[in-house]
Amino acid sequence: MGSDILCTAPPSRGGRLTQLGFQHFVSGSHVQVREHPPYLTQVHISFWDACRSNSSIFILTGFPGLEQYYPWFSFPFSLIYAVVFLGNCLVLHMVHTEPSLHEPMFYFLAMLALTDLFMGLSRVYMVLGTMWGLSQEIGLDACISQTYFVHGLSFMESGVLLAMAFDRLIAICNPLRYVSILTNSRIIYFMMTILARSSLSILPVIIRLKFFPYCRPHILSHSFCLHQDLLRLACSDIRFNSFYALALVICTLLLDAVLILISYVFILHTVLAIASRKERLKALETCVSHLCAVLVFYIPIIGLTMMWLIHTFQCTESGILLAMALDRYVAICDPLRHAAIFTHKFLTQIGVGVTLRAGVLIALCLILIKCRLKHYRTTVVSHSFCEHMAIVKLAAEDTRVNKIYGLFVAFIILGFDIIFITLSYIRIFVTVFKLPQKEARLKAFNTCIAHICVFLVFYLLGFFSSFTHRFGFHIPSYIHILLSNLYLLVPPFLNPIVYGVKTKQIRDRASKIFHLKDAS
Repeated sequence: MGSDILCTAPPSRGGRLTQLGFQHFVSGSHVQVREHPPYLTQVHISFWDACRSNSSIFILTGFPGLEQYYPWFSFPFSLIYAVVFLGNCLVLHMVHTEPSLHEPMFYFLAMLALTDLFMGLSRVYMVLGTMWGLSQEIGLDACISQTYFVHGLSFMESGVLLAMAFDRLIAICNPLRYVSILTNSRIIYFMMTILARSSLSILPVIIRLKFFPYCRPHILSHSFCLHQDLLRLACSDIRFNSFYALALVICTLLLDAVLILISYVFILHTVLAIASRKERLKALETCVSHLCAVLVFYIPIIGLTMMWLIHTFQCTESGILLAMALDRYVAICDPLRHAAIFTHKFLTQIGVGVTLRAGVLIALCLILIKCRLKHYRTTVVSHSFCEHMAIVKLAAEDTRVNKIYGLFVAFIILGFDIIFITLSYIRIFVTVFKLPQKEARLKAFNTCIAHICVFLVFYLLGFFSSFTHRFGFHIPSYIHILLSNLYLLVPPFLNPIVYGVKTKQIRDRASKIFHLKDAS
């Protein structure tokens, strides 16, 4: 039900038209012509024909700028799709015919193979059709159907990976109850739940796509159809689709990723408690394939992986500094209870809490970028790496939600941590100054110097970099870039030096290592 759009002549003949330039000429000048201008690319000629004949036809751009390499790309892509088809069919056949593979893990593997098989089949025609030059056109109904299968199968694969993580969790952490927990009926229930969640949850936004008027140029920026691509072309209120899609991503992909991460925290905790090194390796080997599948699936979906990793590690380091301040506080203010409080279990809980806090809050921040910001003034990022505010500044839309949430995350993590670290050191100083002997006071302070140095370097650079991004409009851009790089480089550079110099055990161990190397 796309609405009619006007086919117009481009305003200039300068070089290859980009997608943005083509959108400008379609919506810009209103000179109707009957024939193709001689300087249109094949994609735009196809669009020209499509918009003159049928407003429900959309054009898949494939890989813009690489059209001359399509013959070279077609062979490896064809080979990959052949392996997808044959490999997954082989896995299904082996699980079906081999009795020794009739176990929960392999049932989930078969479901994963089936999902991957349909995922490949849902896209193969359009991707290879574009590369072989057969067709770049797709009807609205076919495009919506492909969108449903692409996103639905992605949610299904995420659910299967979560089920496989649960399988590994029971197998390693509670092996005696493995058979009683993962019965055939329960596995069928898991599979039906995954299928229902992935197929039904996405229907509301898919159905609405059918009734949107598409008055913008019918050019899709991919070699297959995606929900967010179609939304960009719609000329009606798309807020429900945007917010519902965001909630769906959080409740499926993000929730699954968090639960998988928690599962592996428990798995690693159990494995590390095994006495035999051989048994530990054997237990971990059963998880390697699943871990690889998880990484291959989630890293491309995140898209903003590098940015997520950078900000997650920054927030994780802040949490670790808070935990170290707590350690110093207990060691100085309540030394008799230090060993009882800082048990291995408590340290594990701190590590998990710090990691999850950083990972989840930063993931939501980047999901807002992915789902809310569709148009950018330029694609030139004013940094040597991807950073949240550097990307937000490029957006040509309302970024208040992104900025407010970014500040919220900064204050809830960095602000919260720095307040509690400061309170810890106030209590530490009060306790130390009450010590009667000067030597005892100096010895207590000496255990805190390394942490204080690392704390000051991390937070001073971090806050200065964050606030200059938001409020330092008159500060030259190279200052932002330099500070951001120093923020990422200086703490990792100084931490081993500071702790190596100030910690006697580390100094002694390092001297032994180098002494052994010199002796050999």
